[in-house]
Amino acid sequence: MKYFYNAVIKKPGNSIVLLLLFVGFFIAQIPNFQLDASSDSLVLEGDNNLRYYQSIRKNYGSDDYLVISYQVKDNLLAPKQLKHLASLKKDLQAIEQVKSVTTILDVPLFQSPPLSLTDLTSKNISIENGNADLALAGKEFKHPLCTRII
Repeated sequence: MKYFYNAVIKKPGNSIVLLLLFVGFFIAQIPNFQLDASSDSLVLEGDNNLRYYQSIRKNYGSDDYLVISYQVKDNLLAPKQLKHLASLKKDLQAIEQVKSVTTILDVPLFQSPPLSLTDLTSKNISIENGNADLALAGKEFKHPLCTRII
């Protein structure tokens, strides 16, 4: 302890020079510093969540998406609102960077009208196709599963 006291406190110049050399060495090494922050290095090997994420990304591509929502004063399924939504969809699709646009107009409806599972596979029921019952579609959009998504 006495040696440390003599070296550091009684001769601070030596300590400062040594500290500056130490810091200078690490500053000089900054260009050589590399940090691997990929998902493979940040999670445990064999992580099921990472494997699930990678499979989803493989199937659906990029992580980039944008959700646009707006509130209407009228009934959402009124012809005026549906026309406005179709126009908005068309405008968004015209943007070069936009690859796809999904709206309530083109999502498949399962209970508008109610169909059997075999009919669901052969018929594409949606508002955009014009083969959906709008009153039933309104009820379907109020279902607890849909209210969290829409």
